Amino acid sequence: MAGKIVRKNNHVTVTAHQVFVELPDRTVSCPKMPPSTCASTEVAAWERTADRCSVPAGCTQPMYCAAFVPACDEGYSEVSWQNGCTRYACQPTFLD
Repeated sequence: MAGKIVRKNNHVTVTAHQVFVELPDRTVSCPKMPPSTCASTEVAAWERTADRCSVPAGCTQPMYCAAFVPACDEGYSEVSWQNGCTRYACQPTFLD
């Protein structure tokens, strides 16, 4: 990724100008895996692999989460996964 890092008021923002994808890109669909079976005090956790698939990552405690959802620029689509809190990324649409 090429971009700009801005540090202001103890916050760091990264603005991507170019995103590079190693080719060939993922050639098969992501596996359909069921979430982990968790205790009643836990929630299923997921992680995103290098090829942009969401896979079960065990269980975690629920967390208080910021209600921040990124706004994706044209040509990008929002993807999300759970890991105690909802995690977000803007993914180039041509990769879908």
